[in-house]
Amino acid sequence: MTTSVAELASVRRRFTGETHQEAHKAISADLPGATTPRDAMIPAAHSLHQRVLETSLLLALRHSARRSTGPGVFRKVSPRRDMLVVSLAEDAAPRFFRALLAPVEPNEGRDGLPGLRITFTGPHLELRLLDVDGRVTPCRVVVRDIGEHDWTQIWGTISHTAYGGRCVDPRLACSPQLSSGERHGYDFHWQHCGPVALGSAMLRRIGLVAHAGAIDVWSGLGGTALHLETEQGPSVFSLVEDLCDPVAGILGEGVVLEGTRGPVKPSATFARIIDRSPTPDRFVGRLRDQGEPPALALRTVGRPSAAANR
Repeated sequence: MTTSVAELASVRRRFTGETHQEAHKAISADLPGATTPRDAMIPAAHSLHQRVLETSLLLALRHSARRSTGPGVFRKVSPRRDMLVVSLAEDAAPRFFRALLAPVEPNEGRDGLPGLRITFTGPHLELRLLDVDGRVTPCRVVVRDIGEHDWTQIWGTISHTAYGGRCVDPRLACSPQLSSGERHGYDFHWQHCGPVALGSAMLRRIGLVAHAGAIDVWSGLGGTALHLETEQGPSVFSLVEDLCDPVAGILGEGVVLEGTRGPVKPSATFARIIDRSPTPDRFVGRLRDQGEPPALALRTVGRPSAAANR
């Protein structure tokens, strides 16, 4: 079993896209409070709101480009016990934030992430989330290297091109309460996020699909399943092998694998990772209505690249 910080860092960087130094620093910071090496390797999101926020970022890939190139949106992720740190490609930031912003007034044609707010810490932007009562929750996602000046330029772009009506100014100081549009869409968005534990876990391992030509993510079965499809990238075999890693993977503790060739053998292009023990902090969909367990469905289209056949 991998135990040293150096060994953990070598494994972690494959999952996150970090440099070895970044991975080593993050693990060293989380290791003192971890009970096992797995807890320090890629810690799980610390709260329900953190999982909803992270799953929402994953789902935003679908609308942040016509076909969302993986490296063209998230350059890397850095999972931490108390937050998630992400780096965005500069040219992807306007369309990514535009996909996340909710409308000021109720609008059936636009969702966004109700309650999304931003603050600034030096050169970085922090994503925060208001709860249904308009209170700031403790969840945090730090977007590196986007400061207030950068945001002014981004906001100037997206505020004039937002579809479906005027979008909320997400600066916490400007919009300290939910808009009527956000209150209208709050419940729908949470149900749309569905299996938030699986969605959050996958975002924290976005480096696994860094070689994909394109990434598409959507919610299906009324919010019961999240679908992640890659093109010209890692095969399902490769993804499942990594997600089964005993230290950095997401299987275990009620999360199991189902494939088209049986309970533990995925096909070359499809597999489902199922949460057999959904709890209110892991799943926010409509399980009672659907009768399907929360799941993450993995698909590949096109021929796997040579880089994926490692």
